[in-house]
Amino acid sequence: MTDPIVTRHANIALARQPIPADLTAWAEAGVVHVVNNRTHPELDQLGFDMAASVAEAGMGYDHLPLGGPAGANPEHTVRLGEVIAAAGDRPVVIHCLSGTRSAHLYAAHLIHTRPDAENPLEGLEWPGGLDMNLVNALLPKA
Repeated sequence: MTDPIVTRHANIALARQPIPADLTAWAEAGVVHVVNNRTHPELDQLGFDMAASVAEAGMGYDHLPLGGPAGANPEHTVRLGEVIAAAGDRPVVIHCLSGTRSAHLYAAHLIHTRPDAENPLEGLEWPGGLDMNLVNALLPKA
């Protein structure tokens, strides 16, 4: 088993698609919530029920699909903020197939919640780069 966590930023982990054993390991490590950014067609091909597996491991779960027919929904950025706030200092994992869509959603969250920061993405060491057009599409309108 290879750890699907790509990078961490404070108590937030950005990850590739986990398998059920990863979910168990995350729960044992104290993760309280998993946010899944995969689309419905992608989930249909997993071979296991993601929501049920997360619940069985004892964590909260949100499905906030990004990409394909789901597009970029700014309401997902708002919901992610609610999840992170509810978790407090406890760990949250945000994932998709590679972690890239999750990194974009998290970047939108950081910009949305830290509008006065000189560099709201400081410390976000995402190795894949960010498409600011996608990040901006995920930002809630004022």
